[in-house]
Amino acid sequence: MDDRDGELVIDFGRSGNSDAYRRSGWSEPEPRHTWTVGAESALEFPRPAIPGTYTLVLELGPFVWKEQLPVQHLTVSVNGSEIGDL
Repeated sequence: MDDRDGELVIDFGRSGNSDAYRRSGWSEPEPRHTWTVGAESALEFPRPAIPGTYTLVLELGPFVWKEQLPVQHLTVSVNGSEIGDL
């Protein structure tokens, strides 16, 4: 785990630490990233040891391809409850 100033940083590259957090819907990591596969992908994060307000920052990019796949959608759920979508 890369822990900077109490942050959990997950690296999805081949030499990263994402194996501990990836659940269903993920391909094997490539050198710099990991593709999602299928209609749904899941991650599981550890529960913070200290109660408080936390921020989730996602740095990601969709795979789009002209008319065949012009857009991708993202929904973020926590414990089965939707908290955001793009």
